[in-house]
Amino acid sequence: MLRVTNLEAGYGKLRVLKSVSLHVSAGEIVILLGANGAGKSTLLKSVCGILRPQGGRILFNGRELGGAGMERIVEWGCVLVPEGRQLFSPMTVKENLLLGAYRRLRRGEGAKVRQSLEEVFDLFPRLAERQAQLAGTLSGGEQQMLAIGRALMCAPRLVLMDEPSMGLAPLAVDKIFQTVAELPSRGITVLLVEQNARGSLAIADRGYVMETGQIVLEGSSQELADNHDVRRAYLGKDYRKIEE
Repeated sequence: MLRVTNLEAGYGKLRVLKSVSLHVSAGEIVILLGANGAGKSTLLKSVCGILRPQGGRILFNGRELGGAGMERIVEWGCVLVPEGRQLFSPMTVKENLLLGAYRRLRRGEGAKVRQSLEEVFDLFPRLAERQAQLAGTLSGGEQQMLAIGRALMCAPRLVLMDEPSMGLAPLAVDKIFQTVAELPSRGITVLLVEQNARGSLAIADRGYVMETGQIVLEGSSQELADNHDVRRAYLGKDYRKIEE
């Protein structure tokens, strides 16, 4: 579904990504681990069109994404759930969700949009209860549910998630990971950037580790969990005891 080959990207003269290659197959949850500043968010921004690549290729279902506009990439079915959620705080939950379906509504897909709205409410019953509430008054966990729900209103085939568990209470984190784990059964593939290695490895099929703008390790979730360097850097020395 997604294939990134020798990707180079950065900001002005600052090169952040250095010949990055990875792939995500349909129906997978793939995680991207790495310390702050490793280039994970830059990779997601390059894929979804926020940042124009400086070299390499990004293919999504055979279409070249490098240089394509963000709106076109969303229409093709690739959507970003950004770090920090970036909701419209003065607007209601329902209004935020409908903004995610803006282009679908313009195409006259009202019935399909209403169906998508019901599916989001089924996935997140709390949003259904609070659909008339202002987004800025929600809890952190509820806001993250709303950010994910807004992305799902675009009817995506691939969702890119940037640190969805950041700053959330443990119960909210559990709910977010539970929801992400359900997405492939709904026909949605996921590329997940996360600092919470334990939670993300528990739901992912495969993963990559980034350091200083390069992929330094890849493997199945179990292979990454068993890797000494990954355990030491992201899981803690007691990881095996906890899992056992």
